[in-house]
Amino acid sequence: MVCHLEVRLPFMDYRLVNFLVHAPVEDKLKGGWTKYLLRDTVTELPEQIRWRKDKQGFVTPEEKWFEGALGKFVADYFNEKSILAEMGILDRNKFQHAVKNFRQNSKWLGYNDLFTVFITEKWLRENF
Repeated sequence: MVCHLEVRLPFMDYRLVNFLVHAPVEDKLKGGWTKYLLRDTVTELPEQIRWRKDKQGFVTPEEKWFEGALGKFVADYFNEKSILAEMGILDRNKFQHAVKNFRQNSKWLGYNDLFTVFITEKWLRENF
């Protein structure tokens, strides 16, 4: 909220997620439209909103954070044992190397990928 952005996930009902995961791609993408099922079925919204083309997303500052103190924190976080590594999902040394490369401007792996691994590890440590 420091950036005055509010992001909500209103469609996280497990039944809806399960349905959409198994829905055919052609029902989700049609005629160049993304979120086709949503646009087509949520008739409570006016058509000019459902079918608008000028909507733009926003950028969050994770990349800048990763270039700074957050990148060091994440690399150091994986100095301890890693649940993802114990599960055979992650090579801790390679991950730390990827974070180091990112921070040195060799961005062969995106900050969003690095951040996703970090958040997953943090969640696992706090919940298991």
